[in-house]
Amino acid sequence: MKKKIIIVGGGISGLSAGIYALKEGYEPLILEKNNVAGGLCTSWVRKGMKIDGCIHWLTGTNPATSIYRSWQEVHAFNNQDELIYLDSWGSFNYEGTTVTFWKDLDRAEKEWIEISPEDKRRIHKFFKTVKKIKDVDLPLDAPAILLPNHIKFHFTKQIIKAFPGYFIAMLYNTDKYAKKYKHPALRWALKNVQSGAGNLYSMMYSYATIANDNGGVPIGGSATLTNNMLNYYLSLGGEIRYNSEVTSFDISKKRINFVTLSNGEKIEGDFYISCCDANYALINLLGNKFAHAQIADRYNKPHMHPAPSCVLVTYQVPAEVKINVPYNFKVDAFDLGYKKIDHINIRSFNYDKTFIRNGKTTLQVLLDQDSIDFPYWRELYASKEEYNKKKAELADFVMKLIEKEIPAYASKMVTLDVATPATFVRYVNASRGTYMSFLFNPRRGVIASKGRVSGIKNFLLSGQYVQTPGGLPLALASGKYSISWIKHFDRKKHQ
Repeated sequence: MKKKIIIVGGGISGLSAGIYALKEGYEPLILEKNNVAGGLCTSWVRKGMKIDGCIHWLTGTNPATSIYRSWQEVHAFNNQDELIYLDSWGSFNYEGTTVTFWKDLDRAEKEWIEISPEDKRRIHKFFKTVKKIKDVDLPLDAPAILLPNHIKFHFTKQIIKAFPGYFIAMLYNTDKYAKKYKHPALRWALKNVQSGAGNLYSMMYSYATIANDNGGVPIGGSATLTNNMLNYYLSLGGEIRYNSEVTSFDISKKRINFVTLSNGEKIEGDFYISCCDANYALINLLGNKFAHAQIADRYNKPHMHPAPSCVLVTYQVPAEVKINVPYNFKVDAFDLGYKKIDHINIRSFNYDKTFIRNGKTTLQVLLDQDSIDFPYWRELYASKEEYNKKKAELADFVMKLIEKEIPAYASKMVTLDVATPATFVRYVNASRGTYMSFLFNPRRGVIASKGRVSGIKNFLLSGQYVQTPGGLPLALASGKYSISWIKHFDRKKHQ
């Protein structure tokens, strides 16, 4: 008789765990609180226009990489015809000077040096390091301990070739690194291409994925990726139950006996995997009775370990207006949450025909927030009237800034949606309203947890929060790893 695995959460990690469970001969059941799968990897419709809530680029679209193999194993996309490759990682307009992170690294380096000849030496080192990181293929085939020796050896060789830039990048956050440049446009672009509190290596690695054709965008966006995985899971015989929010685990003798749903129903299994927010699982589902030191340390110290969040404002705009994607421009600093925002990051989705309707497309603005800002949004959300008023005011304010920067949009923009950190809490129980795991911190290193929780034998934490810095590839890998560990423990028990 097949052993049953109860999977809490139908996001990318949950779908990944379900697919690999079926491949290994287990019987998975995914319990999803919402009426659709995908978690944060989702799309929705407002006023007839499709809005994407997640993918700006997908790491792992280069067939030469191990992450690509993992996406293929779960049927996330089938071939290169289903992917779009953009020309750059974005342009940054600083008071008339534009800094572009072109996919063509030689072109970008040349342009940067033309902007600031006095930064030539540092610019050259930056691009030299990005090129070295571009050649490093992160092995996500299995947890590090369970990787075959030949894969470990190959990865080690790649790291040695990238020395010393690979390791030096680990020691800086982007804000600290950007200050080394003499030209203000370069300083501003490097600080804002990713959150300034983020790790330099993470920023360089992200840029390298674009340069290496390893950061394509699935046609149709997040919903396409999710639906492809979901359909494959169902085709293998998997089961998913929607509108089935788990509220607690029943635990005795170091084992989970069953989960309880919000309607009171109890569901039993042999193994249990939580693929929702890790802190929510520890505090709410496990009753705050079991510890996970690495995760608790980061959740309890948000000033030391910020995790990314945002306010996502979406407009309807004319599809014929062409801008580089994404496009950032400097503005007079304004308050949002507990931050000063000095740039507007916009993305027109007119590069994807599935986002164009009647000559219109969606334009999205991502305003940086992080876990430190969440108390502001929690207090605001307590009054729905004040919360909705703030969202409407913010959408109008940002619209005016965009129309001033890009006159072709003037009087042609319509507000479609405003999502905030409070939205992420409501939709996926995201602790402190974040959409991604913790930023790299040179002082504390990374989280690479097995997902084990001390005191429970048949339970694993999965999802992007048990692997830093999170994101879709690590959510995918984490779900796969959970099944690898269950198979490993199951085999040892029988032996």
